[in-house]
Amino acid sequence: MKLGSQLTVLVFLFFSYCFAQQSLGGITAIVGDKIIFKSEVVQIVQMTALNMGIDPNSNEEKIKNISEGVLQSLIDQHLVLSVAEAESVIVSSREVDEALERHIASVLTRAGSESRLEEIFGKSLRELKRELWPDIHDQLVVERFQSQLFSGVVISRKEVEDFFSTYKDSIGVLPELYDIQWLRLSITPGRKSEHQSIEKLDEIRQRIVNGEDFSSLASQYSQDPGSARNGGELGFTARGTLVPEYEEVALGLSGGEVSGVIRSPFGFHIIQMIERMGEKMNTRHILLIPLPSEADEDSVYVLASTLADSINTSKELSVFAAKYSDDGTSKERGGHLGFQNISSLPYPGLAQVIPKLKMNELSTPIWVKTAYFLIMINNIRPGGEPSLGVHWAEIESLALGKKKSDFFSSWLSKKSSSVYIKVFE
Repeated sequence: MKLGSQLTVLVFLFFSYCFAQQSLGGITAIVGDKIIFKSEVVQIVQMTALNMGIDPNSNEEKIKNISEGVLQSLIDQHLVLSVAEAESVIVSSREVDEALERHIASVLTRAGSESRLEEIFGKSLRELKRELWPDIHDQLVVERFQSQLFSGVVISRKEVEDFFSTYKDSIGVLPELYDIQWLRLSITPGRKSEHQSIEKLDEIRQRIVNGEDFSSLASQYSQDPGSARNGGELGFTARGTLVPEYEEVALGLSGGEVSGVIRSPFGFHIIQMIERMGEKMNTRHILLIPLPSEADEDSVYVLASTLADSINTSKELSVFAAKYSDDGTSKERGGHLGFQNISSLPYPGLAQVIPKLKMNELSTPIWVKTAYFLIMINNIRPGGEPSLGVHWAEIESLALGKKKSDFFSSWLSKKSSSVYIKVFE
């Protein structure tokens, strides 16, 4: 695999968008027991081109290059997944949901609007999310496995200096980096919205009790994109795999029995036990996720404004972020994100706001899509032409990335020799 392909593997995987249906265009490759369909490659290429600002209908050469990279990435992905599955690498539904929302937010920004995105793909946003969910899941599994794989890869000072000597002319201009600290307050549904979801699930449950098919109703109503397409069925899961709230109720059901409405971190469910085999169980469920109302949004804004009036320093922001922020990644660090390229933030709208903020001063509440943010910029690292003296951390990161890429390429080469791979013209 070429260096360019190696370095963009995760990019292509992250923009995966799969309609893996043989009837939509035939088979383009086989990896072990996995099939890659032509339609799958086409849809990923379209999504990738959109994120790169390329018109798929007007630049054949670039689209051809993207297609080659996408196909290679899918082959690599299936190789990694086969090993990750054998080693029982697991990601939670919550992690997938959060990654999916970040991805959709980024794609929406580039498409310009929800209607434009739906026009491009001929699907509603909900359908896009449902069909993208499994691919985001696989991508997270790959990332988690790679993190384990790369845990022993480190780099020395001399290696960084050698890397810079070799590649300094191709690194290009480095972006300005911002040392960001924030407090995130997500807009969540209030009691009225939750009550509406509970009432709807009670109604659906009664229809099942009266004889309607659980699977059909799950396909129609469930907002769990990972299982709705399968009639709500989750397949056999081992004890401890699912969230405790769900698992505790499910394990108390007998075959075919349907639970009452339960609450979990994902929303509200009704569950049906299909079958138990020792410590494993197969269940299906219908999930409804209550949506926030205007009143819910207003209450979060009031809280954000109240907190902003109490915060004047980074130290104070750390205290309040640890107590109130719902961003699990930064909460334990007092809201500190470290130095960030603002164009890579998971909330694209912030890239226009952050450069306008004053250093070491807390922002007013900033609304972005589904949350209010209080943000403080503690430092700015200059960009420009790369220099070891000014940009050591960035160059060290690039050098380490190159070393990991080479290590990954070697690992893939060894694994591919033992797996059947067939690419069709």
